[in-house]
Amino acid sequence: MTAIAGIDKPDKIDSVNKMLEKLFHRGKNLKEIFSTDKSTLGIITDDEKLIEKFKSEKIIKDSDGFDRLAEAKELENLLVIKRDKLGIAPLYYGFIDDTLYFASGVKALIGFTKNILELKPGCNLINNQIQQYYSLEKKDKIKDDLNSIAAILFNLLKTPVEKRIQNNEAGFWLSGGLDSSVIASLARQNVKKFFTFSAGIKNAPDLKYARDMADYLNSEHHEVVVLFEDMLKVLPEVIYHLESFDALLVRSSITNFFAGKESSNYVDKVFSGEGGDELFAGYEYLESIPKENLDDELIDINNRLHNTALQRVDRCSSAFGVLAYVPFLDSEVVEFALKIPAQ
Repeated sequence: MTAIAGIDKPDKIDSVNKMLEKLFHRGKNLKEIFSTDKSTLGIITDDEKLIEKFKSEKIIKDSDGFDRLAEAKELENLLVIKRDKLGIAPLYYGFIDDTLYFASGVKALIGFTKNILELKPGCNLINNQIQQYYSLEKKDKIKDDLNSIAAILFNLLKTPVEKRIQNNEAGFWLSGGLDSSVIASLARQNVKKFFTFSAGIKNAPDLKYARDMADYLNSEHHEVVVLFEDMLKVLPEVIYHLESFDALLVRSSITNFFAGKESSNYVDKVFSGEGGDELFAGYEYLESIPKENLDDELIDINNRLHNTALQRVDRCSSAFGVLAYVPFLDSEVVEFALKIPAQ
């Protein structure tokens, strides 16, 4: 896991260090801060490759090597910050006078600036100006038959799952629903040490279905039964890491937070099925939307993922130093999904 922070001014090492201290849970192991003639940049991470890249190229990034990216670098004497296409990695910024401050979390900027903004997905901030480099758009629909579409989708999903598997070991947040079960099933044959994690209230259907799926996958399954008192006790901590008071987001994050904590006892990376419902119309309310309007709704809810499911997944994993993979949101999968006809 990784956190980045920086200031568009040199010799601000103490300030950047204070910012990173607020995000220590995201990285834990390695910290590097560097001042150039232009700016002061810092990173805290458990990935030595990111540290080496920082030392050699003066680029800091929160990246999983795939589609997740929050980045800062100097370009032609300008400090540029960038966020990935869908907002898998968080990135916030603010100004004191005309000096840019940025970090992987809101809490790192509190005390430095009161005007804290979120860098939107698919955007750069260059010379204090927002430039959008990517946006989700409607696609021309493919005319293949159902079986062909399914075969293409199978391969497009299988590839990003397999690429993210390391050392024959992997962890999975398993709800028992279709999305997380698909991701876990695609990975199973390539993993020897296969961990699954689920959390919920007593007798919750999700726990039963997750248990059924774990049995089918023959995983080492870890289940957390959450009591109401547990929820109340952990609520302030959830809000602190979530950096949001949005009621729906907080509610959906509480049990996920317990799953994140449990998974950190066994793995430092987990797979999540987030993005499946948004790309493939999995929510029940979408059934009532006319097919001719479905594309617009899917694009809208995918454009809001960075403040909904992706914010929950990032914070409930990073709170415990765990990196969460979201293969459904691989660029090629997203592009293909938007080409599938609504019917």
